[in-house]
Amino acid sequence: MSNHLDLSQFKSCSCGLTVEDPDCIVKSEYTSFGWFLWSMGTTAIPKKISFTCPNCNLNFETLTDKKIIKYYTYYRRN
Repeated sequence: MSNHLDLSQFKSCSCGLTVEDPDCIVKSEYTSFGWFLWSMGTTAIPKKISFTCPNCNLNFETLTDKKIIKYYTYYRRN
């Protein structure tokens, strides 16, 4: 396994923005227990991640699969 995010697994915006672009708006949703862990400074895996393009205001990708979310959170930008 490589040490970078494989962008072919994710959709991109029609204007070319990807989930890894710094301008991409990323919103994570957590369970109540996930919020508790996050507030205590512990890493929590979100239950849903949405990616929105700031240029066209299009939600171009939503992750709900636990394996893909775990993959994204492991390799996402720092």
